[in-house]
Order: sequence, then structure tokens, then C-alpha cells
Amino acid sequence: MSTPEEQPELFGREAEEERIRRLVADARKGRSGVLVIRGEAGAGKTALLDRATEYEPTLRVLRTRCVQSEATFAFGALTDILRPVVALADQLPAGQRNALRVSLAVDEAVRPPGGVAVGLGTLGVLAEAAPALVVVDDLQWMDAGSRSALLFAARRLVGEGVAVLVAVRHGDQGGDLADLPTLELGGLPAEAARALVARVRGEPPDDDEFALLLRYSAGHPLALVELSRRPAGVPHGHDRPPPPPDTVADAYRQRLAPLDPAVRRALLLCAASFTGELAELAEVLGPAGLDALSTAEAAGLVTTADGIEFAHPLIRSTVYHAATPRERRAAHAAIARALRSARGRLWDRHVWHLAAAAFGPDDDVADALADLAARSLARGAMREAYAVYLRAAQLTSAPREREQRRYRAAEAAHLAGDTDAATAAIDRIDTDAAGVELRAAVAQLNTQIQFTRAKPADIFTTVSGAAAAAPEQAATPLWVTAAGVGAVAGLVPEALAAAERALAAQPAQSHDIGPAVLYAHTSLLTGHHERARDVVSGYLATLTETDPLQHGIEVFGFATMDLMWLGEYGSARDVLRTTLTRLRRADAMERLPSLLSVLADLEARCGAWNAAYGTGAECRSLADAVGQPLLAGYAASTMALVDAAQGDESRCAQNVRDALDLLEPLGAELVIPYAHLALGRIELAAGRPERAVDRLTNLANRLDRLGVRDPVVFPYHADLVESLFRTGNVDRAGKCLDDLVRRSGHEPVPAARVAIARCRGLLADDEAEAERHFVVAMEEELATGDEYAAARTRLLFGERLRRARRRGRAQEQLAAARLVFERLGAHPWERRAAGELRVGGTTPGSAGTPLTNQEVRVARRAAEGLSNREIAATLFLSVKTVEYHLSNCYHKLGVRSRVELVRAFSTAVEHR
Repeated sequence: MSTPEEQPELFGREAEEERIRRLVADARKGRSGVLVIRGEAGAGKTALLDRATEYEPTLRVLRTRCVQSEATFAFGALTDILRPVVALADQLPAGQRNALRVSLAVDEAVRPPGGVAVGLGTLGVLAEAAPALVVVDDLQWMDAGSRSALLFAARRLVGEGVAVLVAVRHGDQGGDLADLPTLELGGLPAEAARALVARVRGEPPDDDEFALLLRYSAGHPLALVELSRRPAGVPHGHDRPPPPPDTVADAYRQRLAPLDPAVRRALLLCAASFTGELAELAEVLGPAGLDALSTAEAAGLVTTADGIEFAHPLIRSTVYHAATPRERRAAHAAIARALRSARGRLWDRHVWHLAAAAFGPDDDVADALADLAARSLARGAMREAYAVYLRAAQLTSAPREREQRRYRAAEAAHLAGDTDAATAAIDRIDTDAAGVELRAAVAQLNTQIQFTRAKPADIFTTVSGAAAAAPEQAATPLWVTAAGVGAVAGLVPEALAAAERALAAQPAQSHDIGPAVLYAHTSLLTGHHERARDVVSGYLATLTETDPLQHGIEVFGFATMDLMWLGEYGSARDVLRTTLTRLRRADAMERLPSLLSVLADLEARCGAWNAAYGTGAECRSLADAVGQPLLAGYAASTMALVDAAQGDESRCAQNVRDALDLLEPLGAELVIPYAHLALGRIELAAGRPERAVDRLTNLANRLDRLGVRDPVVFPYHADLVESLFRTGNVDRAGKCLDDLVRRSGHEPVPAARVAIARCRGLLADDEAEAERHFVVAMEEELATGDEYAAARTRLLFGERLRRARRRGRAQEQLAAARLVFERLGAHPWERRAAGELRVGGTTPGSAGTPLTNQEVRVARRAAEGLSNREIAATLFLSVKTVEYHLSNCYHKLGVRSRVELVRAFSTAVEHR
């Protein structure tokens, strides 16, 4: 089976995404479901499938994409889906196990397995693999045996926690899909289509261009993307249209072959024109060419009512690529001559036609292309600028100018997130011909590309050496990068020294905020937050006014992180959102993960868990796509911290593993501690304070070795004090509080003030003093919107009040804390608050609900004495679904065993 091809980013599919998200979320909660996504090729089915795999990281993904050439391979697709979990078949009843193993060619057949047995075996394995997401692309080409077994199982999944998501083309009208929930994908609505074009192009299209794009594509997402991916905002761009898929090209070539050469030439001129505008083509085609187009129109290949439009964009691509290179150059040259007196965007088209017609170096055309590339950059069209600069370099004869344009191409590709293209462009640069300053710039760009991919310590050594050897005017950005990678590597003193050198090397008239940002950042790490606050206040006002693309990838990420550490949450959020919007509009994909990772951290610190988790997931997905494991690991750590707060041990452990798998090979010593902080917090949440003490103490020692002194960077003190208090180590808890106070300085930042107040309330000898400190902590926590932190403080306060026999006040604080924990899904903390309330005599009740039809069928057979496996075989269910229904029966009927179920069942049925 093949892997999914690249799909366009999703636009205008919010309702579809929400439906799929619910399906996947239900699987995590133990509820199964199936959904068929139906649409044309390129409508976005695969993109939706890809997105579905990102919604719930804890789900096991079992995936296949069927291909037409393998449609005759019996059970080939089912083998692909179940291969990772086939060992689970050993847990099935013998008949199902044997049938499945034979169908998957694990065992030799004594006799052909029955379809029901294979279907039940598939159902059983999927149930054992839960929670899981089964993803099937191009179902229309799945072999019949696999399709039958998979759909048999899909219809019978209920309580296992398995989501089945299949995509199929419109042409597949199989009756076996008729009763399954279906999601139809049509063309995008105009508003979403415009947004997609703007996203691809880096700027909104004008009305005339957009109308043309919409007519060409009929709102088809992939067609819109392909038609918009070129400079100057016209269909298929100015260089050449992309080659169509072979199968489609063959079909169109068969339609083109019988046409007269004059008709094919006229079609080639239309295909080469990019726009199909009659005003552009009339002079080139002449009367004979226009007459020839009438033949093509009669053949259903083009229409000529409002300009010349191909019946499908792929026809245009086929016409273009079926011509010889010489024929294509001649067509472009003819159109360029017709546009030689044009202005504005028509002049841009003239330039592109000249470039497409060029054969060998042509400095006049190269200069015109470089001017066009600069204007593309100014519009934020990075991908277009990359292509234009690269073509300009190809046509440039002067060596130094040629290498400068290659560098500009690499820079634009890097900003667009296409690091492979950026690296390839850099590799083409002849450093001997580049000159000293350009070599320094190339070294800086290379460092930027490697910043979030390679080992920070290695990069620090390389870039520090380059900075020391660079001319004074080129040294500052290199020292800034050195400070950033040094900090990430855990070389905190060395990073501070690099930041100081960046400041010293900065020209007096420079307005670059990079050196100040890194100086503030490394000062914070070393515990000088007062100094950092003064530095940050000097550049805070300029952050939202400064073009983020004029700085290294680390500058805005560290600047917003500094604001977050200093407690300037509102300012940090404003800068992050403003900058993210600007980067998205500029299509600077490479830059997004660095800011998304900080935004996720910020939201988590403010108690906005859903936002933090969603942003973290987006960051991980994008960081994976552009090859930034450092930032994917940072985001995974933040998600683990949210899991820890909610007490989700399995998901926390998985996110921690993901984070460490990404970060440890890199040696990202200053990011790894976030994962260890999550491990300490989950132990505390789970009621294991001794293990929390061990985890958090090890974390403290690790940070001391790195030279990290400020307590807000990795806020572990309050959790360690609480853990020590709960284990009876009050003296050591007091010393930990003293350490927190000492590190926080004379003017603690808000997070430190809250931590100090909560710890003082916990350890205070006097009840009035304890209350005063708890109230201060709660007020500051609520001021930042962090209801979870305030509930943690309320819980500690309520526990203290209860111990002091102030039951009424205690119940008030504990009940308020419990409500917040329950709403946030912080289950261990909710249970702890509920336990304290029970001591005071407050216990909520619950009412039963009637049994469903399926629950009645399952309960009846259980009351008859059948085992769970026997019930599953009788009702064509999985064992897990039987267990799911029985669990519901026990809860609704208020019974705890099958004996009690037998007695209660008749009563339950009577009340239906």
C-alpha cells in the first residue's frame, strides 16, 4: 500500500473537521464510530484524514491507502491495516483467530475461512487494539475481502473506543456504504476559496483574479492550490503549469492527438498565456489562431465566452507539457512580445514570459526577475520570491550577483518553511565567488535552518567560531544566534556571554532588537530578572511594530518567552497573536512553530488548557512538517503539563515520552526539564507525594547544574513544598520556600509572588496569617484567569480550615475548588476535594437511567448464564462492546455482580 500524497491545507472545512474531531474524541472516551468521507480526487479527503490522526495523540493509528493496481490482492488492504496489531489475534476465540490468520496469510489454510469469521476476527483485533483510529484512503480500490471484513467490523463497533474513518471517491456507489454516516465534500464556498488562495499566495487576490480562479477550479481545493501557487496572482503562474497526473494526462493526450497542428498551436499559446485573456492573446493568435480555437471549443476543450478557459485545469497542463521545450519557449516569446508595452501586473507577466523563453544567461531578464522577486517579498509571497530569485540566478552572468540571488532564494524558501529547498539553494552557492559579507550571511542562514534541528551545543560551537571570525558589521546576528542556541543547549553562562558580545558588536545606530532580547533572556535564566525587566521595557513597545522576518527565528520566540516569565501575560499574548498573524499571511511556515510553542506554554500557565492543548498539537504537527523536533518536543512537554494537571497519567506519560524522544537526542538541555516537571506534577496529582518529591528534587538539581536560577522559568518550588509538606518534611519544605524567596529577589514577578504566598499559607503557624497568604495567592491567580491554580489554593486553604475545625468556611472553599476541578476535568484533584467534603458530611448523589435496547439484549444473555465471549459471538459484537454494555447495566441498575444482575434484570425490563 502507498502512503498519502501531499494535500492542500484545509479551508472551509470547519464543520467537517468538527464532525471528525467528535468521532475521534469519542474513541478516546471508549465510544466507537464510523464515518465515510466522499468527494472527488483532490477535494481534501486525504487532508481531512491526515488532520484526524492529529486530534488525539493517545490513539493508535491503523492506516492504509488503497491503490488501483492492488485491488485484486486478496486481503491486501486488511493486512496493511492489521499488521501492527496482528499479534492481538492470539486473544480471540479459536475460530475467529484461525480465520483471520489465514486471511492475512499468517497461516496456511486448511479450508477457506468464512466471511463472518474473518469479519468477527477483524472486529476482535480492533477491539483489543483500542483506543484506535482506523484510517482508509481511496476505499474504492480496496480489495473485496478486505472491504467486506472491515465494513462488517465497522458496523458492530460500539464500546471499544475505535473510530473508523474512510475516504472514497464519488464514483464508488457501493451499497455496502449506504447505511453508514457519510460526509460529502463538494467545492469550497467562495469565502473559503478566497481564504485558501490568499493563504497560498501570501496576499488576498483581487476580485477579477479571484473570479477567474474560481471559474477555473469550481471551488475544488487542489485545483485552487495549483492554480494559485505561482507569482503575480494568475492561474498556474508565470513559469509553467505543473504536470498533471499520468492517468489524466494520457486521457487528455488521446483527445488532443487527432487535432490539427494549428489547433494544437493555438491551444499551446493559450496554455502558455497563464490567464486566457483575449486582450493578451488576440495579437498572438491572429485571426487564424482564433478560428482554430473554435475547433477546440467544439471538442469541449475550451470555452471562449469571457476569455479563453480550458474545460479543466489539467487539460491546460497536458497541452503545455505535451509540447517540446523549443515549442514552449517560442510560445512564451510570442506572448512576451505582445506584452512588451504593458504596465503593472501585465508587465510582471511580460517578465515571466521572457524568462520562460530565455535560453542561456540574459542579464536584462535576470534584473527584471530580481525586481519582481523583491516586490514578491514585499508582499510576503515567500514561495514565489524563492522561485523568481532562483530563476534570476540562472540567467545572471556576473558571479557575485548570481550567488547573491541564490542566497535570496534560499532565504525566501527558509521563511516559507521549505528547508529542503533552502538547503539546496545554499548548496548551489559558490562561496569563493560570494565575497566575505555574503559568506557570513550564508553562515547565519545555515545556522537559522539548523537552529531547531541539529544539536544546539554543536551549533553553538560552529556559530560562535563564525561570529568571532566575521567582520564586525556581520558579527552581531551571529552572536545573537549563538546566545539562543547556547541557552537551548543548557550552556547558560556561555549564552549570556554571547549575548553580551552581541550587544557590544551592535552598531550604535542599529535598531535591531535581537541583542537586547537575548541579553534579557539569558539574564532571566541566570536569575537577574530586575535587569531583564529593564531591558524588556526598552523594546516592548517596538515588538508589534517590528517586522519579525527581519530577525532570526529565535528572537521573537525568546522575546515573548521573556514577557511570559516576567508575568506580562497580556503583552506576551498580544505580541504572539499579532506576530503569528503576520507570519501566516507571509506564508513564513518556518517561523510559526517557535511562536506556537511559546503560546501553548503561556496558555497552560494561565490555566487555558483547551487552548494550550490545541496550540500544542498545532505546533507539533507543523514542527514535524518543517523538520523542527526541538519545538515539537517543547510543545509535547507543554501538553504533558496539561495532562498532569488533569491527572491523565497515561496521556501524560505518552507526551513525556514523545518529548524526550525528540529532545534528548538533540541535547536540548534547557527544554528537557519541562517534561520532568510534568512527571513530578503527575505524581503529586495522583496522590504519590514521596515520588513527587524525588522527581522534583532531581529536577531542581538538574537546573542548578545548568545554571538556571530564576524560579519562574521552571516553576517547581510550590509543588515541591506541597509534596514535602504532605510527606511530613515540614523543615525541608520551609528551606525550599526560603530558596524560592531568595531566588525571587526584592521585586518578585507575579508567578513567584503567587507561589510564595501559597507556600506561606501552607506552612504558616498562625491561622490568620495562613488565611491572609492564601487569599493573596487566590486573588493574583484569579486576576490572571488561572482558575485551576486558584482552585489548588482553595483546596489547600479548605484542608487547613477543616483541620482547624472551621467546617463552614472549609466546606465553602472545598466546594468551590471541587466545582472548578470537575469542570476542568482535573479528576484527581476533584476526588481529593470530594474526599475532604465527605469528611464534612457532603456527598452528591446520582440517578439511574433506563436500559437501551442493546443493553437489554446483552443483559438478558448474561442473566441466562452466557459468558462475555459467548454473548459477543451470539450478538456479533466484540467482547469489549459486551463489557461496555454490561458496565452500563451495572451502573444503571445499581448492581455489582452477575448474580445481582439476574435478580434486578426482570425489574429493569418491566420499567422500560
